[in-house]
Amino acid sequence: MWKKYRDYCRVRRFWDGEEDEVGRLVHRPDGANRARWVFDYRDDEDGDDEAGYRFESHAFWPGEYVSITGQDRKLHTFRVVTVDPVVLSMALIKLFEIQIKV
Repeated sequence: MWKKYRDYCRVRRFWDGEEDEVGRLVHRPDGANRARWVFDYRDDEDGDDEAGYRFESHAFWPGEYVSITGQDRKLHTFRVVTVDPVVLSMALIKLFEIQIKV
């Protein structure tokens, strides 16, 4: 799904005392397993990427933990508190070419 809808895969970074940043989920062709998932906040520079640790196998469910290598190059672990469903408008559904069966 990411390949088809990558422009809609967004992330919001929020830290105490810092301005929020909005970025994209990107699959980079490098890393230990020949690819890695990163949060990219600015297209024009590579130093802002935050790499996800084993994102290909971790689940984003409440109570689970995920680790991200931050812009400071340190590994930070976070507990998932909530996962909210995406609300799709009819225009977005048509754009995605999703067929809804009731």
